[in-house]
Amino acid sequence: MVSLSDAPENIRMPRPWLGPISDIRRGALGMTALTGTYLAFELAFGARLLDVLSSDMGRDEIHQVEIAGRMISGIALTLVVWSTLIFPAFRRYRTGPLARIASLGASLALSCMASYEIQEAILQSISSNSSAEERRLAMGGTLMAAGYKNGTMEIEAGAGVAAPETRTFLSLLPAMAQQVEGGLAPKGRTLDHVLTERAIAAMGGSEGFHRDIYLPSVEAMDAAWTRYEEARTHRRKMRELADEERSRIRKHAMKANADRGYASEMTVLFGEVLPLDLGKSAFFVHKSVQKTWRVKLGMPIRIGLRAGMSEDEAFRTVLKPWAAHIAKEARAVHMAPVSAFERGGEHFRAGMDAIRMAYIPLIALSFSILGALVHGFKTLNFAAIALIGKGSLAAIALLNGVRTALTLVICGMVWTISLQPNDVTDSEVYGRLEAAVADGAGPILALPIRAITQIQPWIYPAAREIRHALGDITFDFDSKTVTPAFEGW
Repeated sequence: MVSLSDAPENIRMPRPWLGPISDIRRGALGMTALTGTYLAFELAFGARLLDVLSSDMGRDEIHQVEIAGRMISGIALTLVVWSTLIFPAFRRYRTGPLARIASLGASLALSCMASYEIQEAILQSISSNSSAEERRLAMGGTLMAAGYKNGTMEIEAGAGVAAPETRTFLSLLPAMAQQVEGGLAPKGRTLDHVLTERAIAAMGGSEGFHRDIYLPSVEAMDAAWTRYEEARTHRRKMRELADEERSRIRKHAMKANADRGYASEMTVLFGEVLPLDLGKSAFFVHKSVQKTWRVKLGMPIRIGLRAGMSEDEAFRTVLKPWAAHIAKEARAVHMAPVSAFERGGEHFRAGMDAIRMAYIPLIALSFSILGALVHGFKTLNFAAIALIGKGSLAAIALLNGVRTALTLVICGMVWTISLQPNDVTDSEVYGRLEAAVADGAGPILALPIRAITQIQPWIYPAAREIRHALGDITFDFDSKTVTPAFEGW
């Protein structure tokens, strides 16, 4: 009689859900590689996520974080579904390759959709249930965080601005500011300064504006000058040909056609017919050319533009007054009464966007850390199955013991780290904000924020190195944004 412990691994055991033992170990080895690969990308995304969240984000960057984060979470859910439902079903039932591919594809699509909808439902619940006052507070909180992030304002949080714990704190600051009575927002000259510096940063700063905005616009206007020269030269030649005609009627018609052609092209290019005698300098300062130039730049105010400006000149004469105008318009939004943020109000949409920007970092960082922990455990679990197998009761008992030990070790490490204060969570400013959060929302919000702030310094350094090893992948899926998709690959 053959005992269970003596049974070779290629014999089907009495518990059919286990499948052939050799298949189990082979499948576990494959899942170890699969979940390990996912874990590397999850950690790399976590590093990129903190880099983005700790910068002065705009709406496009926020949208990219949402899309990339939800895709990563969808893949995480897919791996759970595959390992617990799909692969065991493949071992129980005989199916063809096409059916298996279809099952894997369908479960991937459904898991990604489910992950997307779950996170969207959380954000929709927060934003739709927000009051006008909360939307206005979110505007102030995001602006305060932006001031700290771009260096316009200084924060005394116990650690340098570049430290992972400080960057995490600044990412979560808008959500915390929601619970402070009266909110957090720059005021007076500080408000104007923060808004102006934010506008300057949004246009790439002095160097970026000169390189990426001003110089390309000069090239475009140089091309417009060339077309102007070509158009008037063509008109002159056509009129010269007309002078050679003997028929006065034909001569008049040819000259009229030449004039109409020139006028039509000038109207298309500049909105009016330019004089025929403009030199290059006079061309660039002509009011219609200046207007066309401003339209190409998207500039809403009248600022004198000219070619050949240095970076400093472009900053002083163009970028700075332009940013001041943007800041003036933005100031009106931040100083608007609460009623303007009511549903249907003038700034309702801006308030809703601010609510999302306040809570997306908290949700994104939470899912990222949770995904890394879960798949860290799953990778080790599959590695244990591949190493130990399930060929005997002793092997199964050993495997269960390893799983228990892994669970206790991982949970113990996370618990210990999450309770270990750092320079930020020990700072006075954090203590005041945390007390406000605890009073306003209770421990359900205060504890996760503290845990995330204290866990990140342990995860980020390793995650950053993994991201670097993966070619500094950006997880930017929109080719129209400044950062190209999967830059560095």
